[in-house]
Amino acid sequence: MKILLIAFMAMFSITANAGLIQSDLTGDNAASISANDVLGGGLTANRGGNIIADGAGLGLFDVTFTFLGYEAGYDNDFDFGIGDTNIFSNKGINASEVDDVFTFNNVTMAELLSFRFYSQNSGLEARNLSNTTDTNAGSFASLFNYTHNGIHYDAIVGFDDSGAGADGDYDDLVVGINVSQVPEPASAMLLGLGLAGLGLARKRKQAKEVA
Repeated sequence: MKILLIAFMAMFSITANAGLIQSDLTGDNAASISANDVLGGGLTANRGGNIIADGAGLGLFDVTFTFLGYEAGYDNDFDFGIGDTNIFSNKGINASEVDDVFTFNNVTMAELLSFRFYSQNSGLEARNLSNTTDTNAGSFASLFNYTHNGIHYDAIVGFDDSGAGADGDYDDLVVGINVSQVPEPASAMLLGLGLAGLGLARKRKQAKEVA
């Protein structure tokens, strides 16, 4: 019984991944976005804020990025990691398609937070942890715990490349982010023991019912 209890606690800690990332802005910095052509109007997003870890950010994480679309004349990229590896582009021979997905496994929180938008035309970038509220310099806005087309995302980030005079619609390239914490080996072992114990208990119950 003790093993089962510990295993349930471990399982809860593994599955309770909501809120691993958040904005560094307060509600006072939230602003309305009325003309986002990818997500629709009537949004309230954090303009110019950065995505940070909610808590200590210890351990390893799996992060999934989903290309949600764009409305832009400029050629824009979304890069991930300390080396700025390109994973999405809205134009060119390597143009991404809506719902394209990239998953990176076993990354640190520092790596997870290392992403940027980059405009090939203007040379402007909006890099997480140094994002700006100055839309003329290129920036991104973020939404948290948002559902788009029936799919939940821990965060959605949208780029304003300032190509149309910083129109503030943040739809020049839009990306969804989902994060989950990788279970530690000990927790995974306890979870396995707990599930095995549940199976054994169920077999015993069935055997008693037959008897």
